[in-house]
Amino acid sequence: MTPWISECTSSYQSKLYARFLVPAAEAKPFFRWWWNGDQLSKEEILRELELMQKAGIGGIEINPIAMPEQAEMIEGNAVNWLSDEWIDILEYTIKKASDFGMITDLIVGTGWPFGGEFLMPEETIQGINVKIIKLKGPRKAKIPLPKPEGEYQFEIQKITLFPSTISSLEDGSAISFDPVSGYVSVDVPKGDYELHILTWQNRFRSVMHGAPGGAGPVLDHFNKHAVEKYLNHMSDRIKQRTGKTNLEGLRAMFCDSIELNGANWTNGFETIFKQKRGYDIEPYLTLILPNTVEVSSAFQDELNRARFDYSVTLAELFTESFILPFHNWCHNNGVLSRYQAYGHPWLYTSLIDGYLIPDIPEGDQWLFNDAWQPFTDVHEIRYAIWNKYASSAGHLANRKIISTEAMTNTSGVFKATLKYIKQATDLNLATGINHQVLHGFNYSPEEAGFPGWIRYGCYFNEHNPWWQYMPEWSQYSSRLSQVFQDSTPVSQVAIMGPTDDIWSKYGLDRNPFNLEPWYLHALWQALGHHGFCSDYISGKLLLQAKLEGGSIAIGVMKYDILLLCDVETIESEVARKIEELTLQGARIVLIGQKPTRSPNMISALKNDGIVRKSITNAFSNGILAAPSPEISLQKSPNLLMNWTKQLMNNCGVIANLNIANPQSQLFQIQHVKEDSLLFFLVNVDRKRDFNSSISFGEYTKLAWQWNPATGEKAKLILNESGEIPIHLQPLESILIVADPQEKKSKNKAIKNEETMSPFEITSTWYVTLKGMNNDAKSMEMETLIPINKVTGFNDFGGEIIYETQFEPNSTTYQELVIDEVYETAEVKLNGKLLGLSWWGNNRFDLQGRLRKGKNQLEIKVTTLLANYCTSLKNNKTAQYWTSRYKDKRPVTCGLVGKIRLN
Repeated sequence: MTPWISECTSSYQSKLYARFLVPAAEAKPFFRWWWNGDQLSKEEILRELELMQKAGIGGIEINPIAMPEQAEMIEGNAVNWLSDEWIDILEYTIKKASDFGMITDLIVGTGWPFGGEFLMPEETIQGINVKIIKLKGPRKAKIPLPKPEGEYQFEIQKITLFPSTISSLEDGSAISFDPVSGYVSVDVPKGDYELHILTWQNRFRSVMHGAPGGAGPVLDHFNKHAVEKYLNHMSDRIKQRTGKTNLEGLRAMFCDSIELNGANWTNGFETIFKQKRGYDIEPYLTLILPNTVEVSSAFQDELNRARFDYSVTLAELFTESFILPFHNWCHNNGVLSRYQAYGHPWLYTSLIDGYLIPDIPEGDQWLFNDAWQPFTDVHEIRYAIWNKYASSAGHLANRKIISTEAMTNTSGVFKATLKYIKQATDLNLATGINHQVLHGFNYSPEEAGFPGWIRYGCYFNEHNPWWQYMPEWSQYSSRLSQVFQDSTPVSQVAIMGPTDDIWSKYGLDRNPFNLEPWYLHALWQALGHHGFCSDYISGKLLLQAKLEGGSIAIGVMKYDILLLCDVETIESEVARKIEELTLQGARIVLIGQKPTRSPNMISALKNDGIVRKSITNAFSNGILAAPSPEISLQKSPNLLMNWTKQLMNNCGVIANLNIANPQSQLFQIQHVKEDSLLFFLVNVDRKRDFNSSISFGEYTKLAWQWNPATGEKAKLILNESGEIPIHLQPLESILIVADPQEKKSKNKAIKNEETMSPFEITSTWYVTLKGMNNDAKSMEMETLIPINKVTGFNDFGGEIIYETQFEPNSTTYQELVIDEVYETAEVKLNGKLLGLSWWGNNRFDLQGRLRKGKNQLEIKVTTLLANYCTSLKNNKTAQYWTSRYKDKRPVTCGLVGKIRLN
């Protein structure tokens, strides 16, 4: 029992606590279920559904996908996507999942992005590109014309010769050419020049890992007619076969990440652009698509405006032609829309605006994958940017469920532990995510052998030794998700980045969006370490803002302060809104650059003047300014933390959660439910404890701990300063609920027991190893060392049973402590279960079971399979995935170090 908890419990049960104890299916984790190769049978569907249901899974996302190239094939035929047989199996799956109390989602199409062989050429992906060839004159040059790199439609649109430094559009000279000849002849004047060749192409990208019947060229996502035709093709086929009027039985249709490399054009784009922006974009295209063109400073501003207008037109067209039709199609067919707004290499909306539309906005998380943003990865877990924008939009749009594609893993298959998965889960929760969609479960019949068919994933599979303990994690995750789905998030800080500047300078490229300014996407964490929660917003959202009771109200959220991070370019209407809010007394801070210009080409001088005047007036109204954090602060998250603390102190904003000793290892979120306050705190460090105390005003004395692992609750005791002492072991979390209805409950503080010297268990260990080949071997160990360092067991994977007898010098010891466990440990004392270590808690309450004389201790350890799979040299699947490991060293297996009584 942790020392800050009383012995009392309460018979009072709120509705929130009742649902916390028994979470609904929509709060339980889902599996992305890869239907590998659509080589399906109803018998296998049923077997795998039962496996998932017993593991604590609440739902599935059916994801038909190509058979993994390295898979061991078995007898059987693939079922074509949307064929009668495929739809019959889909219906069967939905029915059986419902019988198991599980929810079913379905991805649109197969693989990603949307596409298919049935698309007409004019319905497929389109893109324009610029090739620049440097030339030095005077000379007559004969230049080979670009050729298509694949079997797709390709045209050279125009060729222009520019000087190496460009001052205006008039500097360009049109060059005639004969596309049939394969060459263009150019008279290059004296000096340095560049030949700009503008090309158009379509059908140049195919669906990634498309399943039979769903492979082929990618859809043109900017063509509303083609999008609606594609979506209706899918729903009409299903409804025709099932005889239903909608997609009955499904909860949501899902759209995976927008990975449309090269998609930046559609039929009629020039006309649409002129209608929206008021001028022709064609003269600028060869100058705004690349970012490497050398131009004069005066002309650079003009190009930046053209690039912004081009980018914002694409974003609007993408929203109008794809996101909204997808969302509306879902509703017209009786299901929810679930959508990932991020993508690669471009972001086709400002991210937050794209995430505001779907019913279920979904982020993304990777394991064994370093982030590209400072401080936004913990132990190679990439969790921050996509999740944070998805949750911010979900908060603002009042979405109940905010999900993430969780545990995406292509570099550590067979290496992921439940401890690692719990750590990643807690980071997801800290970003505002309240539902985990695991990436994923592979459809793999038993006849496929070991390790079976693996498209991706953490090897969520019944052959994984820790699979038997999957329900422990599922229960933990489900209870927390239920609480956060049933309550309302609290954020004190709104953050706005320089999206208009990014689009002006770089277009829709995601890398500058993520990286500039350097601190933008690390700021929410620095604030969080100090007890502030925050959301990201956009200029469009700011236009909706009102001042209510001193708070900036946007959507359903209210913020104490708005931070604009190095925003230099801003719409004139947004600048006016800032002026209006500051006049009313809103607390707004301009960090770094101040807004001085508008982004658009038309009426640029007029709108620039409005921006400058509005910001000048905002300063007169009391807007605050602060310098950007210096680049040197990237060296440590603690440096940015200190900068952030000073900023908030200077602005007079007090955190809802007071943390006495802020540290970068502590993450937290805050929610409310009617008159109850909820705080979730987690120590994300694997080695260091977190010690501090917290308070949150008058509600501090009402605080209880709800344990998501056990469902138990207990009153928290205050120290002499009226604060709650917090001690979190590595990777430990705590859910605190302050409910006024609990205030009459009495509590009795734990008495401190006299400390005793630890008793180390030094007796001989009798060890039984049960490997993946079902062979059992035994040995004796005097010292607990990694099993993989014992001769003959370097490639072991499976279960290890450690047994010993010992005679303690006292029966009053309170806990058994294991130094290190790799990876899970189930501990029994004298035949009775003491507990399970699955997330790193290696301390076990002895529960008064210690006897005088001899005591029998048994510890069952399950290991990872990385070493074993690496040794399977003739197994194509095992070799494919283990060859992708960044760290080639063997993983540690078994018990290590000492075991003692405290």
